[in-house]
Amino acid sequence: MTNFVQDGETNEWAASILWMPPMLIVRNPVEIARRTSVAENSASLVYRFEDSTPPITARVPVVDVLHGHTIEDPYRWLEDQNSPATRLWIRHQQRYKESMLEAFPYRRDIRSRVLEHIDPETPELPVAVRGRCFFTKRAPGTNQAALYMRIAATNEEILLVDPAKRDSRGTTSITLGPTSVDGERLAYLVRRGGEDEGAIEIFDVKTMSILVDSVARGRHQGFCPFPLFDAYLYTSSRGDGYVVRLHRTGTDAESDDEVLRSNDPSILPGAVCAGALGHIVLSIYHYGRRPVTDYFLTHRDWLGQRFVLFERFAHQLEIHIFNDRLYALTDWGAPNRRVITTSLMSNCRSLVWSDLVPETALAIHGMSLIGGHLFLKYLCDLRPEIRVYDLGGKLINILRHESHGTATLPRGSVEQGPAFYRFSSFNFTPTVFEYDLKTHRSSSWSSRHAPTDPAEIRVRLDSFRSFDGTMVPLFLAHHRDTVLSPTTPLMLTAYGGFGLCQTPRYSARAALWMRFGGVYASAAIRGGSELGESWHHAATGTRRQNAFDDFIAAAEFVIAQCYTSSERLAIVGGSNGGLLVAATLTQRPELFRAAVCFGPFLDMLRYHLSPFARPFLREFGSAEDPSEFRALLQYSPYHAVSTGRKYPAVLFVSGDCDTRCDPMHVRKMVARLQAANGRSQPILLDYDIDRGHAGQLPLARRVDALTDQFCFLMAALRLSFDSSSLRFLAAVPEFAR
Repeated sequence: MTNFVQDGETNEWAASILWMPPMLIVRNPVEIARRTSVAENSASLVYRFEDSTPPITARVPVVDVLHGHTIEDPYRWLEDQNSPATRLWIRHQQRYKESMLEAFPYRRDIRSRVLEHIDPETPELPVAVRGRCFFTKRAPGTNQAALYMRIAATNEEILLVDPAKRDSRGTTSITLGPTSVDGERLAYLVRRGGEDEGAIEIFDVKTMSILVDSVARGRHQGFCPFPLFDAYLYTSSRGDGYVVRLHRTGTDAESDDEVLRSNDPSILPGAVCAGALGHIVLSIYHYGRRPVTDYFLTHRDWLGQRFVLFERFAHQLEIHIFNDRLYALTDWGAPNRRVITTSLMSNCRSLVWSDLVPETALAIHGMSLIGGHLFLKYLCDLRPEIRVYDLGGKLINILRHESHGTATLPRGSVEQGPAFYRFSSFNFTPTVFEYDLKTHRSSSWSSRHAPTDPAEIRVRLDSFRSFDGTMVPLFLAHHRDTVLSPTTPLMLTAYGGFGLCQTPRYSARAALWMRFGGVYASAAIRGGSELGESWHHAATGTRRQNAFDDFIAAAEFVIAQCYTSSERLAIVGGSNGGLLVAATLTQRPELFRAAVCFGPFLDMLRYHLSPFARPFLREFGSAEDPSEFRALLQYSPYHAVSTGRKYPAVLFVSGDCDTRCDPMHVRKMVARLQAANGRSQPILLDYDIDRGHAGQLPLARRVDALTDQFCFLMAALRLSFDSSSLRFLAAVPEFAR
């Protein structure tokens, strides 16, 4: 056995090899780095890593029989994240990745440009209450955003909570939550790394201190405060189930009242909202492929009494309380959603709902209640549109942006304005707007600095025909000097799941790619809700293949239009978009030269075994169901890998803290693709112990990660770089030789 260790690790290897899987790793990354060459061609110097040999991972025979099918899973041992064998495997993979990318000749230039785009100050959406404005902001050179308060009368900014004082590693982050209606208290979420779990803390502005009334770190806090923060409801796990409790601020948590309990982990009770008059809406969510929810109305003074609002409700429902009324956004009887309302002053046993904002031909993508006004978000011709209504249902104003882009749902206090929302696009850097509820005018509150001029970016909406004739929208963006041709590098992305919209938005990755001369393409494929809820349902469950077919059709379209070629085409996606990337590259590997895949599910026959996967059953289905099993097996990327088939270069990105999409999926997929690939293109793993689904790595590590991605894509697409003009230089494509 060839030793794959550096000095100081021999003892660890010797101790673990006695019981670990027989992992034969026959190539030293130092040797690979020496063999990696910079080859001359007619265009420029091009970094070559096609002939690299990855570590060889042990195959340990594991066979399952599911619904009569024999399923081999030789890398199941990598599911054990904490075993010494897996930890050692991760370190070997990291060294292999570093040997491929750290010697990239343009790395220093690329990294400096990445830092310019990631480091600028980034204020998030604020909340203004009674002359105080609360917001988080990351200052240049710092790792994470800190929590600030701005006094309207003096415009003075006061630092309230700085996560850097708690964590020298820079992995602790905070996210602003709700504030009290008097502006005296606010809540925020504290997380370690990018994990979904976190603790909720409450800050008191009068005493400038953190109250002892916090919610311990967990996944299902269900935090729901009363408007004055004199009490709050929260959900916590207890044994095999969950419990909802009411905590009164300033009292011992041991005296918290129990409001709801579930002894079944597939049933999640929670608090939806709480009103100033003491009313509370509770929910009991029943997980499953066809989930339903029970909704109840109660009161803090008579918690023992609960009145049914909806029972076994199979529709979407988002409820708000203001004064003595309930307001709800729902698709009940309205696929494109409507807003309904009812009075709490009537007999609670027989609430009568009425339409406030009826359903239209345009779907409502979200609702917020701020300062006694309703804000509804729409997409009109794939442009965001925010409509402002009074509480009688009268339309007051429409907020539009002429360019295609993404607008957030406005945020603010339920009692008073102003409202804040953010807009961004490929050619519009993130800008927070303040909306005055008296004048009904918007003004810029803050804007992120752009190292490159957004006006130089051209954005257009195109469309293509998918395999079944469905027309699918496609956004294309590039620098004004970029000429589209078969040698132009093009980055294609999409999401296609969970009813999320994929409309143009600013990102450092897209901005840099276009500044360097690449084309950025974003497809609004089925599975999202860009064209309504039916667009979402068209790619759920056993219809998931529609999303993959749409993405493949998008790739074929940009090639047919000579916007690029297969040799210059890279696909990029994260989470559900990572599943999309992996599924399409295993189904049509010849279409793409490179892929970057972030934090996905990849073993679709076992994803449902995760304790946190229950919310995804409705979207994907489960291998326990015979018909859903067949559909999952058809596209499951891990099972679709075929030995000897030629796959593109792939960079997988994951980390220990991803508790939403277990990183075991990426570990197993990397091992399988490395062993099976019949093409001399590398399969690399970028793995960080602090990386999770929520991101939040320290600044330097985020810069290094994006630098790695650019170096990887440039090497895979055979591009060099002109440091003076900051432009890609395309080499002669292999098919033209």
